[in-house]
Amino acid sequence: MMSPDRDTSFKDDIILYSSDEDDFKVVVCMPAFNEENYVASTVLKCRRYCRNVFVVDDCSGDRTSEMAIKAGAKVVRHAENQGYGGALRSCFKIGQSENADCLVVIDSDGQHDPDHIPSLIEPVKKRKADIVIGSRFKSKDAMKEIPRYRMVGIQAITQTFNLGTNMSISDSQSGYRAYSKKALKEIRITTDRMDASMEVLFDANDAHLKIVEVPIVVKYEGLKGSSEAPLGHGFRVIGNTMRMVRERHPLRFFLYLGGFMIFLIPFVILYTQLNYEWNTGLLPIGTMFIVTFLGIIGSFLIFTGIMLHGVNRISAKMIDIIEK
Repeated sequence: MMSPDRDTSFKDDIILYSSDEDDFKVVVCMPAFNEENYVASTVLKCRRYCRNVFVVDDCSGDRTSEMAIKAGAKVVRHAENQGYGGALRSCFKIGQSENADCLVVIDSDGQHDPDHIPSLIEPVKKRKADIVIGSRFKSKDAMKEIPRYRMVGIQAITQTFNLGTNMSISDSQSGYRAYSKKALKEIRITTDRMDASMEVLFDANDAHLKIVEVPIVVKYEGLKGSSEAPLGHGFRVIGNTMRMVRERHPLRFFLYLGGFMIFLIPFVILYTQLNYEWNTGLLPIGTMFIVTFLGIIGSFLIFTGIMLHGVNRISAKMIDIIEK
């Protein structure tokens, strides 16, 4: 449940640019949890580019809401902590209730530079994109700022997603994004955790939304960053990404898995040739068992993928018929 806190009037002297020109309404929204040290400065910088700035306070235990209101933001506060996914879901609801043509989601912890807001808005305003992702991997300067362990984890998650969806995203973990009105309508966030960013991309892929990336620079030094342990977070997101690939793109998932097992067969035979005497022309019993097992399981997985792919297509058509 979320409830709106009071709102202060806008200070026109800090509005350097209004993105609400030409009847194109932009809303900036930031999830926040215990960000009293950074939320006010982030709000003030965002208000240079947009009058409609919202903060979703995910039941913080500090003065996050108070500081956001003093800086001129409208605050929506959760009665209970709902996690990043829940806060992002509230951001989408705000965008819809405000009838926004573009919703910009930015972190409240000072890592994202609000000066990038115009470059995120522009592709949506020109109807060149439904989702614009601020990518840390589109700029050499930005990549220098990324800690090595983060870079490895982000790329592992991103490449897993790309392989499972046949897309070409460079930064699937960036929370700095802009969404069109169509994207707000098509995307349904169900998870409450940090992997909501992946769920958004899967929904976008399924809905054939246009995705564009623009370069951003993210600040890490001196900031606290995510509250989740990096290693545990990385493995959990990769696991959930593979689960979503399996559920939404079963043909691709099981084809890769089954094909890999069948692909191993010649290597098993080659290993046997190199390490054991083979004079009879027949494979040893152990090797025959392994080759048979890999062949049967691999074929079964490929067949399973084909069947589930067919079921998904039939289900999608039935849903379309019911909705119409």
